[in-house]
Amino acid sequence: MVEYLVRMLKDEYNVATLSRGYKRKTSFIEFSKGLVDQMYAWHIDNDKIVPVNYHTENINSISFYDSVIVFEKKNRNEPFHSMKGEPTITPCANPGLKKESILQQIKKKLRGKKTQSFVRQLRK
Repeated sequence: MVEYLVRMLKDEYNVATLSRGYKRKTSFIEFSKGLVDQMYAWHIDNDKIVPVNYHTENINSISFYDSVIVFEKKNRNEPFHSMKGEPTITPCANPGLKKESILQQIKKKLRGKKTQSFVRQLRK
């Protein structure tokens, strides 16, 4: 495990606010935030948005502190999910208990249909 400390952030924020560079994509802090996205590239379905690259495979963690960023470098393998055994719990979702969204309620009122309240549906 190798850790890297970066400690220039305080000065970078002062320069950034003076030069209107706050949240500028070329700043190191914004670059570091992008590396956080790179760490999770395996979990993002669209490979065009965040492709798996060297940073995905070699940065284990990034910690942000006051004026310090700590990078932990460690080789990582692609995560996987495994399931053992057989499902024993059956879902207990009753579709009749689904509460209507506000948008659905507004649409029904505009169409002139009466809506029953959630409590009335439960009493039936």
